[in-house]
Amino acid sequence: AAGAGGEVTGYPSLVAVAVGSQLGSSKADQRSRVDLDVLPTVAAQRDAMPVGTRELLLQRLGTDSATLPGRGLIRDLTSQESLALAASPYRGVDALLLDLNRAATDAIVARVGGPAFDKAGFDSIEQQVIGDIRSVSAEALKLVLRILGTARAAQAAIKGATSLSLLPSVTDAQAHLNSLVTQGFICEAGIDRLPDVCRYIRGIEHRATVLADNPTRDGRAMYDFSVARKAYDDALTRAQAGSDQEPPLRQVAWMLEEFRVSLFAQAIGTPRPISLQRIQKTLASLRR
Repeated sequence: AAGAGGEVTGYPSLVAVAVGSQLGSSKADQRSRVDLDVLPTVAAQRDAMPVGTRELLLQRLGTDSATLPGRGLIRDLTSQESLALAASPYRGVDALLLDLNRAATDAIVARVGGPAFDKAGFDSIEQQVIGDIRSVSAEALKLVLRILGTARAAQAAIKGATSLSLLPSVTDAQAHLNSLVTQGFICEAGIDRLPDVCRYIRGIEHRATVLADNPTRDGRAMYDFSVARKAYDDALTRAQAGSDQEPPLRQVAWMLEEFRVSLFAQAIGTPRPISLQRIQKTLASLRR
């Protein structure tokens, strides 16, 4: 658009706006309305459009308690799975299922090349979501239950490390577990990343189990990780919100998780080599 000051470029997007928030609620269990807005940058459009598309699709699909895909599967859980679900960080089953279906919708939209910026493209994506969301959510629920069960085992291992000399490592392991299994973790990680999240939690369990054998080694690993984490935090500070650096930095966050496994739980393994030098090199490449 042209104005008194010259041409102005805007970037249209669907934008999700949280509604109906409650005291103590999080983004994971809030419903959203969807507005059409014009955003100032392509980066803002890139971040907003997938979320707005997902929320509009879920609204059209129906996200009332009785219609949430996956609700029927809850009734068929084993006793162990029910115990794991009861220890979920979500405010209730509906909040977990809503986040699960958000993640499933994200996965389906990405798989078919969305989001779409025209009605025909949106309608095509909507039909794909309608056809696939129940099966995708069902498979994702299995992964979530595995994660929750593994988290219970990791929590027990952490509680078993009772020596005061282990307190710094125990505190670090607990904080790590809390960061992985928190409200909204399903959608934040994404369905494709859930098996990795389970592996990271197995790494925490392994670390806590062997901690007393060599607390000095664990302390050295904590220092090595702190160097990598500081480099990442510094990069976050330098990057502007909504900049082109944000998506690559999100990938570096997952590199940090792999680095933790290599430091604290080598027996668990990583899918590819990871080191402090690789992380530093990746961060350095983002500065160019």
